[in-house]
Amino acid sequence: MKSLIQLTFFIITFYIFSIDAQAEIYKCQNNNTITYSESPCENGLTIPIKIPDSQVSPLEYQRAIDTNKKEKAELQKLQHSRRIEEEKTRKEMKAVAAKNEKVRQKCDDLRLNAKWAKEDLSNASRRNEEKAKSKLKRAIEKAEASCKAR
Repeated sequence: MKSLIQLTFFIITFYIFSIDAQAEIYKCQNNNTITYSESPCENGLTIPIKIPDSQVSPLEYQRAIDTNKKEKAELQKLQHSRRIEEEKTRKEMKAVAAKNEKVRQKCDDLRLNAKWAKEDLSNASRRNEEKAKSKLKRAIEKAEASCKAR
């Protein structure tokens, strides 16, 4: 019986304190000074300012959790899409770099062939001079045609 009375007292006390969950602050204006107090002003103009309870209802709390979950899921989707796009771009850039390297190597080879053809012409005998000239001319034309953009 005693514990039932204690429980009832506890519930009533809790209920009384939860009713007055909103705090009040008073704005006091006396002459040209403004002060704030927890109790009404003794003299001068008193303006009560109510500060609402900052507790969030369970429904609002659940909505916030649901919104958070949706936003996290959307963020993960966007991050996944971004990683895929970045990987695709990286592969494309790698392919372009490889192609450019191949073209550069081909131009270097053709220029080297033209250099060798020029050396062959300077070392050619009179009999093979015409053949070496035409070989040099073709090597230079081929190098220029393949490497003119570089």
